[in-house]
Amino acid sequence: FPSRYDDASWWAELQSLILPAFTLGLGLAASYQRLLRTDLITTLQDDFVHMAKAKGMTDRHIMYRHALRPSLFSVITVFGVNTGALIGGALVVEQLFGLPGMGTALVEAVLRNDPPVVVALIAIIAVAFVLINFLVDLLYGWLDPRVRTSLAISTTSSTTRRWSCSPRTSSSTTPTIRGWAGASGSPSDGWS
Repeated sequence: FPSRYDDASWWAELQSLILPAFTLGLGLAASYQRLLRTDLITTLQDDFVHMAKAKGMTDRHIMYRHALRPSLFSVITVFGVNTGALIGGALVVEQLFGLPGMGTALVEAVLRNDPPVVVALIAIIAVAFVLINFLVDLLYGWLDPRVRTSLAISTTSSTTRRWSCSPRTSSSTTPTIRGWAGASGSPSDGWS
């Protein structure tokens, strides 16, 4: 396994990523597999799976169509949480294997005492972490449409509650927010 990126060949670069990828992913893959197995065992004992078996569906169909999606919630949650560990591990793995990347650039910037570069790289890493966790939240809605429905209901009910939180309503027909009249812009008589 070559450990340098001096070659122009993409095949040599791809080969040099095998050991770092195994170093980062092997431990987490084992925990993800164990977690998914536990959740699948629990899901396969649910009533809807027994109903699908009673209808004569194949085990493969039940596994992929009915049992896998509900079981992926915890795996996706743990992946979102472990993203920070993967980023920190990538910094160490890049140094160990001599790979050029953001981790190597960050370590070199710290050693050169270059604060703007350090702050910029940390900001990029933080934005990537937030975006990955945002994608995890979007995956929840894709896995279970009930999550999308409950989000829409909770948003609507909180909006309705926000419009009815003034202590006393003014004589105008416009709704008030925390004692301020909606149309005139002057405080209502409820906050004297």
